[in-house]
Amino acid sequence: MKGEAAGDIDRILTTVSPKAVYISYDNLVGPPRTFEGHEGIRQFYNQMLAAVSVNLEFFVERLVVDDYCVVTEGVSKSAMRGAALAAMGVQVDDPNAFYLAEGRNLVVWPFDKDLMILGENIFPASGTALAEVARRKLRPEEIGTFEEAA
Repeated sequence: MKGEAAGDIDRILTTVSPKAVYISYDNLVGPPRTFEGHEGIRQFYNQMLAAVSVNLEFFVERLVVDDYCVVTEGVSKSAMRGAALAAMGVQVDDPNAFYLAEGRNLVVWPFDKDLMILGENIFPASGTALAEVARRKLRPEEIGTFEEAA
């Protein structure tokens, strides 16, 4: 999580198995998006970081843990880039600004015996409509920052 919070893909990949597969069920009109191995997962994070600020909030309401899997469910908040919204055909008043998006997510995180992440299965549920997101412009001070403890 620290690698994600810092936007450091190389750091993220130190915790991810080279055999990992990320599957995101966010495509409403086709098959899920699948990212395999370190190069695919690097592509996943590059796409994510192009669309949102690394300063995300995930309020975990349910946490289920067994020997080789963690499941999280809760509400996420993200600061979407105006340019990303515009690229999706949503009219924004400032493509350089960030806009608040909220939604529910369930994420399944399988691990191997060495505690390396084998993937993420991401199931987004209801969320803010993009037209509504475009009306929720954030001020810079409303976006948190990540500082790693010494």
